[in-house]
Amino acid sequence: MLHILFPYIAQPHQEFHSLPIALEMARLYPGIKVHIASLTPERDSRIRSLCRLYPESSVTFDILQMPGWLRHHIRQHGQTPLGKMAVLLLNRNYFNKFQAIVVPERTSLYLRKMGVSSPRLIWTRHGAGDRAIGFTHDTRQFDFILMAGHKIEERLTRAGVLRPGHYATGIYAKFDMVRRLHAHGLPLFPNTRPTILYNPHFSPRLSSWHRSGMAILDYFAHQEKYNLIFAPHYRLFDTHRLKSNGILARYGMHPHMIIDPGSDRSVDMSYTLAADLYLGDVRARSESF
Repeated sequence: MLHILFPYIAQPHQEFHSLPIALEMARLYPGIKVHIASLTPERDSRIRSLCRLYPESSVTFDILQMPGWLRHHIRQHGQTPLGKMAVLLLNRNYFNKFQAIVVPERTSLYLRKMGVSSPRLIWTRHGAGDRAIGFTHDTRQFDFILMAGHKIEERLTRAGVLRPGHYATGIYAKFDMVRRLHAHGLPLFPNTRPTILYNPHFSPRLSSWHRSGMAILDYFAHQEKYNLIFAPHYRLFDTHRLKSNGILARYGMHPHMIIDPGSDRSVDMSYTLAADLYLGDVRARSESF
């Protein structure tokens, strides 16, 4: 029997880009044993909840091993580069047991430098954006790449990353899980105002948050025409989420505003589906496109 691993070592917004593949694989191919490995017990609980959307899929759940100090570091500071690298190193024997490892991030490529040479590494990517970081040459190290469409295929081809027979297009698994999760969604506001989703980027170089974010929130707090959902990229407040809660607390008293610096709903498209207008930002240089 083939054993295939889907590990989750990064932030929860990445889960939707590979977890539906794991669950459909488990349903369609009983000769494959699908393992899902989580970084923490909290992440394990969240993923198990999402897996219940696929009742016909049987998978094995594991929690990656780490010492208490590292688990405390991750709980306090989120999934930092230090934490992710340490977890990969400490679990390299576990990773080496599988025939394939399917990941939505690129940090797992370091497994090759840690002696994990047996499994094939498969990259699902996460998101379908244009930032240059998603088209770097190290992605050639993956044995197989799954991508959303031909635009990404063409760009990776120009970058010299893709090898014939080692990739497939037309895969954007997140939408499959989102349809199941929000099949019976309810309105988020008790009014009929148009709803705006303000979703600033996490990178200081690209984000409007540090320059004008609070002014945007103040404006919407004192007007009566729109609802506002403030749900930034999960990583904007990733390492100081408690501090952000204190800064943003005063806006929570407005019934026409939802302030969410990083809950489950901020990554499962609840807000995207509820919004009439998307207010986001990317101030990228032209060579990034």
